Amino acid sequence: MHIFLHLLSSIGGLATHTHNSLSHSLMMEMTGAVVDLEPVEDFIMNFLMKHNMTETMQCFQREWFDLDMADRKDVQEENVNSVYKEVEYLRDEVEKAVTKEKAMEKRASSTESQFERLVKERDHHRTSHRRIVQEKGALQKEMQRLSQRFETLKKEHEELKSKFETALREKMLAKLQKKKAESINPSATMKRTNYLSETATSALRTNATLREHATQRANTLRSLQATQRKKPQSGMSMTVVRPEELLPPSAAKKMTVERARALTAVNTIKASNHAISAMSLNGSSDVLASVDDGGELCLWSLPSGQQEQCVSAHTTWCGGVAFDPNGDTVFTCASDATIKVWETDSLTLISSFVEHAHGVWSVDVHHTGNFLVSGAMDNTIKIWSLQDEVCLFTNRHHSDSVNVVKFQPHSNFVVSGGADKVVCVTDARTGLNKGTLKGHTNAIHGIAFNYSGDVCVSCDADGYVFSWDMNTNERLSSVQVTEHSAYAVAVDTTGTVVVVGCGDGTVKILKLDDLTVCAELQAHDDAVQSLLFDPFGSFLVSAGADGTIRLWS
Repeated sequence: MHIFLHLLSSIGGLATHTHNSLSHSLMMEMTGAVVDLEPVEDFIMNFLMKHNMTETMQCFQREWFDLDMADRKDVQEENVNSVYKEVEYLRDEVEKAVTKEKAMEKRASSTESQFERLVKERDHHRTSHRRIVQEKGALQKEMQRLSQRFETLKKEHEELKSKFETALREKMLAKLQKKKAESINPSATMKRTNYLSETATSALRTNATLREHATQRANTLRSLQATQRKKPQSGMSMTVVRPEELLPPSAAKKMTVERARALTAVNTIKASNHAISAMSLNGSSDVLASVDDGGELCLWSLPSGQQEQCVSAHTTWCGGVAFDPNGDTVFTCASDATIKVWETDSLTLISSFVEHAHGVWSVDVHHTGNFLVSGAMDNTIKIWSLQDEVCLFTNRHHSDSVNVVKFQPHSNFVVSGGADKVVCVTDARTGLNKGTLKGHTNAIHGIAFNYSGDVCVSCDADGYVFSWDMNTNERLSSVQVTEHSAYAVAVDTTGTVVVVGCGDGTVKILKLDDLTVCAELQAHDDAVQSLLFDPFGSFLVSAGADGTIRLWS
């Protein structure tokens, strides 16, 4: 009984101590500190061992252990749950970040495509604005010329009217005097009346003669214009080609893909302060002709790049230039609606053709050297006889500006491309359309042929390149080589590769068979506007809007 009371008092003290310890532990847990309960366990164990209470001690140890394990499990589960929650939270944040990144990438891609579209629209509107300004200047000059002509005709009309009124008054006066003389003394006044009558009749006859001369002059001018529009006796005859003429020259070097990839600039010519718009090589490939937006025609010696001659050919931008097959004459066209013929040796003007109503974009000479074709902003193609210096035919199959014209090699056909997105084939013997090649989605800027002329290549403002079978007028291949405009195209003499001049200053090299891009040249600082292969395959010539001409070999 005494021991039991002592145990109760000890347990009471222990309870008080445990209560204080638990309160302290609760405070520590609320403040986040670590709680240590080992002193409590040691006290109870020592007390039970002291009094030899083994069964009570075993019961205590078992319950204390179970309690301790339960507390640790709760803490572990709490920690595990918090980690899982944090992982899930971080995973959601990562998914949100990835979704936001994809949305930003999509928005950036959309903005980039919109920017490129706006750049294309800006370039198109800039070109249209430049063309409209030039057309406005040409129309103002034409209005001034017509105003001057009107004033001249007005003066002539007033003079003729004055003469007619004078003659009419003299005639009436003669009639009155004649009647008066007959009433007074017919025999005495007969001579005077006859004299006055002859004077009035002579004046009327003179006035009638002037009117008759003016009418004859107008009729002569109209008949001359009508005669010029008719086909002369020296029209284009059928071209007969021998099979060996369709083969490239035996001396021509083959432009393999490996050789095209190894092309490097061997000479750079600072040709102009304006953009170079077109180039042409003479038959021997030692003289290069170039025209620019300043209206200048220049001749360059190749491969040295020395300037031989230069002349101000036109007052506005030039659109095209072409040598005749012999290289004796060179033809230029410009926005002043004229085509001019120049002697190569001295660059003296020989003649001009002025039947186009608007600026002329392109010219080309037939392989016989007797005919010329031109394409202009008045939506027409004109075929000219160089022997008679008259227009044979005018073709109006394009519905918009004709940007480029080329004679198909070894044939009588003309292939043209325009802002109406179609390629037209015209028979130069009759002026009739022989086919329309469709597929382009924007204005066509360049046309080229292989040596035999059975494959045609065209490029447009959307950067697409098409190849066509000229025997069937069917499309062979098509590819978009650039996001920018494609301004020029050329095929090497052996018909292996095609080069395309792009708006970003690069030259893309493609295989002619399937139009796959095999190489790229960083050619100019601005758009590449003209490309030429020499007939012997020795070099490639490029010209750009930066005013430079480069030779590649």
